[in-house]
Amino acid sequence: MALAATQWCSPSSTVNGLPWPKHCAFGCSADDLGGFRRPMCGKVRAEPQLMLWSTTRMSYIEESLSDGEKIESLFQLHWFARVPMIIWIILAIPTLGITLLLALYEYLKLRSIEQGVTNKRVILKTGFISRHTEEMKLNSIETVEIRQGVMGRMFGFGTIEVTGRGISDVVFKGIDDPMVVKRRIESVSNPIA
Repeated sequence: MALAATQWCSPSSTVNGLPWPKHCAFGCSADDLGGFRRPMCGKVRAEPQLMLWSTTRMSYIEESLSDGEKIESLFQLHWFARVPMIIWIILAIPTLGITLLLALYEYLKLRSIEQGVTNKRVILKTGFISRHTEEMKLNSIETVEIRQGVMGRMFGFGTIEVTGRGISDVVFKGIDDPMVVKRRIESVSNPIA
């Protein structure tokens, strides 16, 4: 099945009879990035005028990969993390739009958060103008703890705290499905041989 001129490689596409996760339409391999499947080449079959719309910049985690390092999983924020932004947008009506600046700040703050695990380290990146990163090598991890309040248990979000030997903790706040995130980190840091 050939891809149309403006399609990404997708789970429904095949190349030479192989399903999409094995090869994209350009012959490169694809990776499962924590529920976000996309071709590793990042290419899109598009007409030239659509290419500008289709191209995206590389994330910090992708930029900072060392030789032999690959992304095992990317962690997403729960929808509950967007509640403050929604409140600021709603308050824009009675405040004549003044709170839209706060909503924009919240949006940029949430959009700039990147969190994930590679086969060598756990990474948390924040900041949209400045950049602040917290990283921990997998061999330094001692425990992966979950903190969930009543609301977190009801709606499925929580905080993951990764503690290590002699270094500061890496804390993922407002994470979606914290039990799955804990299992992913532990499966990479303590693989079963």
